[in-house]
Amino acid sequence: MDIRKNIIITCVSLFVCATILANQKPYVTNLSRDKYHAANKNWSIGQDEKGIMYFGNSIGLLASDGMEWKLFQTPDASLVRAIAVESHHTIYSGGSEDLGRWDRDQSGELKYTSLKGLINGDNPLDNQSFWRIWIEGDKVYFQSFSHIYVYDHHTITPVDGPNAFLLLLKVRNEYWVQEMYGALYQLHNGILNKIPGSEFLNGTTTRVILPYDTDRYLVGTSTGAIYIYDQKNFIPWNLSLSRQLRGQELNCAPDFRPRLMKHVIGDATSRKEIYEKLAPVRVFAGTISSLCSQTELFSLKVIDVAIIDEASQVLEPQLLPLLCATTTVNRGDYNLNRLAIGKFILIGDHKQLPAVVSQPREMSRVTEDSLQAIGLTDCRNSLFERLHRLSSLQGTKNIVEMLHRQGRMHPSICEFVNRNYYNGGLDAVPLPHQQEPLAFGTRPDDDRWTAFVGGTRMAFISVQADEAEYYTKIESKQEQTELAQSLPSVGDSSKSNKREAETVARLVHTLCQLHSRSGIPFSPCKQIGIIVPFRAQIAMIRKALAERHIPDTADITIDTVERYQGSQRDIIIFSTTVSHPYQLSILSEPIMTDGREIDRKLNVALTRARKQFFMTGNETLLRNCTAYREFLDFLSKEQILRL
Repeated sequence: MDIRKNIIITCVSLFVCATILANQKPYVTNLSRDKYHAANKNWSIGQDEKGIMYFGNSIGLLASDGMEWKLFQTPDASLVRAIAVESHHTIYSGGSEDLGRWDRDQSGELKYTSLKGLINGDNPLDNQSFWRIWIEGDKVYFQSFSHIYVYDHHTITPVDGPNAFLLLLKVRNEYWVQEMYGALYQLHNGILNKIPGSEFLNGTTTRVILPYDTDRYLVGTSTGAIYIYDQKNFIPWNLSLSRQLRGQELNCAPDFRPRLMKHVIGDATSRKEIYEKLAPVRVFAGTISSLCSQTELFSLKVIDVAIIDEASQVLEPQLLPLLCATTTVNRGDYNLNRLAIGKFILIGDHKQLPAVVSQPREMSRVTEDSLQAIGLTDCRNSLFERLHRLSSLQGTKNIVEMLHRQGRMHPSICEFVNRNYYNGGLDAVPLPHQQEPLAFGTRPDDDRWTAFVGGTRMAFISVQADEAEYYTKIESKQEQTELAQSLPSVGDSSKSNKREAETVARLVHTLCQLHSRSGIPFSPCKQIGIIVPFRAQIAMIRKALAERHIPDTADITIDTVERYQGSQRDIIIFSTTVSHPYQLSILSEPIMTDGREIDRKLNVALTRARKQFFMTGNETLLRNCTAYREFLDFLSKEQILRL
């Protein structure tokens, strides 16, 4: 049965085109996660020859025949972002740092096999996420933002090309890809060939390429511009439509759409009218990408100050279009070009995690003496970090200032990072939650565990794991049955820790009980966050939570510290997970700044919590790491519970 007419699930997409006849609207059913029992985000859709629909979901692969839903998961219950359906028996998928295939066994269940071990050469998948998969004959193309991989059912070969890619697009039987904010390439026989004349796309994103006539193409960009490519030239097409698409509203909340520039400008038809409509506007807000693609604004408006938020996560090349933007000033008998933006204020925190860069460090390292002289030693560093370092080295005054008020953490949680990382420079705003005691408190008849969880603001729970007992692989018949029932399983025993997972689940259970008995409204999925260093531990914790049958916990966000940056929760639980000394270098990311060593990962983990913070781990092992030894020494004996 073809169920495409019956089921539509909204997925994250880059370009949506739909034509609905006025009197022939399709029947649409919106399905919540209560129906399909998986995560909220669905990233991709596919269908096999039997009409079964498949969805790449944040916690696995969803399948539906229109009546029933089933969730299949990888061994570490990781995200499935891209899928490609070869047949009812074989599906390819890609997620975070993994790519693989699903094959049906004799019972009809889909079983996952990772293919990353087939990659030729030294090409690890660190920090790579896969966004597109295409099947062409006996080859399968997997595309991340840094590589394209070709699978021929025996080996996987990386395709050599520019530094980074945008989306791999299929047009007719051809494959096109854009260099990150650069020129277009065609993929042919495993080789990327640059499209002559496509360099004019630098600074934009190619969103769609469609066939047009017999041998021409329509090329649509993120700026709304559309071009016809006739194998020789790119010719602007349908300028009126391009103007309508520019500044599209899909990603803007309805309440703010009247403030979009195209609505402010309205029906102005001349440069003078546009200038007059923009004259009263004092503040312009937008992403760096959108402003870089709307540089005509600078010819109409003098920008005195640009404030760049989260600047410590913005790579220097991304800011260059704004830093170098110019405008023309008429001086009577001559024109003078001047910088379009008078001053930049960069706001960020170089003591927390920088931008994730998948490019190998040896490729991003800068060797030119002239660039090193101005502090540009590595392209993976932000302008924010470079200027801060130069200011410290040169003793420049009135360039760097620190914001001293923070409104997230309770002072008891903030105290360690304040003293060790910020030289005592942080103070509470204060907001109400920064002044209140823990709401539920303790009772005289509470056992040791309950009293500890209910009465401790920041705590460490020492879990001395027995490796032979607690670091196990899923091999039993019972656990295989649980996998078939869509419970997570664990494949990499060195990156999961059963006892810590059980401790985390016990913590969540106790916190729910404490709030319930005190009559305090509590939503675990909104108020609790769980941080782990390895994705395999996510599966172990989800399994432990499922075994306790705690309401409203299936959607608790469990993720790595890199993905938690920028988020916050009332209660953060950090499962350090590590069981071997060599893993400490993965857990900890120290840098030298302001004359002392800062652990950026630990800093981010600690500063996500508003009201309570719990860390679990092997105390003996963690004390071999400087940052964690300092943290443990900072805690009082009342803040450490040894199980």
